[in-house]
Amino acid sequence: MSLFKLKSRLAAALSLLLSAGLVAGCAQIPRDGAVGIGPNIQGSVTGDYFYYSPSLPVDGMSAYEIVDGFLSAGTGPQNDYSVARKYLAPGIRSSWNPNNGLLIEHGSPTIEVNSENQATVTIDVEGEVTSDGHYIAHPNLPTRVLTYQVSKVDGQLLITSAPNLTVLLRPNFDVLFRGYSVYFFDQSFHQLVPDLRWFPARPSTGTRLVNALLAGPSSWLAPGAVTAFPDGTKLAIDSVAITGGVASVDLSSQILWASTEHKLYLQAQLWATLKQLPNVLSMNLFVDHVQQQIVTYDPSEPTKVSNTPVELSDTGLAHVGLGEVTAIEGSSGLSVKAKDFALSRDESWLAVLANDGLSLGVMSASGVKLKLADARHGLLTPAYDSNGYFWSIPKSATATIKSFDSSGQGHAVGAPLLAGYRRLGFALSPEGSRVAMVLGRGAVTKLLVVAVHRNKNGSPAYLGDPEFLATASVPVGPIAWVDATSIAVLAKDEGTKRVPVVVTVGGTERRLPAVDGAAGIASGNEAGDIYVRLASGYLEVFRGTGWSGITSNSKALHFPG
Repeated sequence: MSLFKLKSRLAAALSLLLSAGLVAGCAQIPRDGAVGIGPNIQGSVTGDYFYYSPSLPVDGMSAYEIVDGFLSAGTGPQNDYSVARKYLAPGIRSSWNPNNGLLIEHGSPTIEVNSENQATVTIDVEGEVTSDGHYIAHPNLPTRVLTYQVSKVDGQLLITSAPNLTVLLRPNFDVLFRGYSVYFFDQSFHQLVPDLRWFPARPSTGTRLVNALLAGPSSWLAPGAVTAFPDGTKLAIDSVAITGGVASVDLSSQILWASTEHKLYLQAQLWATLKQLPNVLSMNLFVDHVQQQIVTYDPSEPTKVSNTPVELSDTGLAHVGLGEVTAIEGSSGLSVKAKDFALSRDESWLAVLANDGLSLGVMSASGVKLKLADARHGLLTPAYDSNGYFWSIPKSATATIKSFDSSGQGHAVGAPLLAGYRRLGFALSPEGSRVAMVLGRGAVTKLLVVAVHRNKNGSPAYLGDPEFLATASVPVGPIAWVDATSIAVLAKDEGTKRVPVVVTVGGTERRLPAVDGAAGIASGNEAGDIYVRLASGYLEVFRGTGWSGITSNSKALHFPG
């Protein structure tokens, strides 16, 4: 078995950085052995022949061997799991639905067969994927018992009853499945918002992606994301054909009800979603078999984030890179009492956290004039969103989260479903439609994401239902977005050590080497670099394989915006 990685490609049409990869198969698949934390999102393939090749059933197999062989054949999704279907009796061969769900097993399953040839398969589940591609992590490894009936059909033992799902070990899942972003819009229709789904990379993947798109955003994301597709829109032909690099999408007549503007938006959603497939180079849109001529719409992208983080020290603000520190003009007059800060993406607006509360100001070469906006004590690191609002987040479970416009006018942000939780970490996603938080109640801490619903003027109104991210790590608070779909958070380790963990929203987690004395974390540049600030003020940066030190005396470290 081998794994080939393709270079990331920059999708110029919508200015989104996506990754792709290529996997190759091998003949036999182990069903036991060590299983670790999953890697980053893997790439996809362009044809069925890159998959594992599970073995076909042979005459004389026992009921145990039939069930074990059927489970192993879940590694071969090519030709709609044609090998797995050979283990099934003709009566259920076409009706068995492997796309109804996937269980990711931890370790080896236990297979027991009784005198009636009924097999029970007991597995420890570390994750699952639903029929619509949602990934659910199970770090506590719950047990699932699956039942299969084996009977003689024309003299051969075959499975006559089976659950509509497949079972994979984690290493096989990491090769066969890929996380794809299904794209919706923020409420202003200015920026795209990703909603991660997991599918095996097959010729039918484009169809499953479009069906997921037409079904709308995940329930937790819905308050902060919208779709341009009219209600009831479906594929007119339940297949997205990809021929010669061209994806042909034929939609139902509901599209004709959409305004000209919304047709631009929905085409942008389709293209952003489908162009992740490496065999898709362009797209044709049809409505009831009639090709549509729609001008391409490019959603706006946020102002480019700096490739180096900004540190706060007693001398002001400065960009910090390997081997160099570049002071930000006009920031040297900041009070030495400043403890933390947030900077807008274009570095024109600044929020400073000090003992007297949160102050806001405009950056200029002549200096920064700060005005106190929130005099409350016990505030977390402030945040600046892409709509021009600064967020002030109290640590207390009972205090109100507020946002402030450029004039310093404050607005309460409703978060009733987070009542009773201490706020330990807070970070806004790049497009501002989602918030990642670490919350605490008693000795328990949780990592979650939640959608931001905004008023018509763009001001944050309330936070939606929390989507708690199950992780094998225990988050302690500092948090940052790495990119549009992943979060970096510090988690507990031995003594004063903290483990930086990268958690994919709707996916897996990846643990980095522990860092002794870690007190803060920053990320958000195009390279995906992760910086850790030590309690001493020293900085460490992770680039690929390990940590590199940067001599510094930072009080706080963040990327702009």
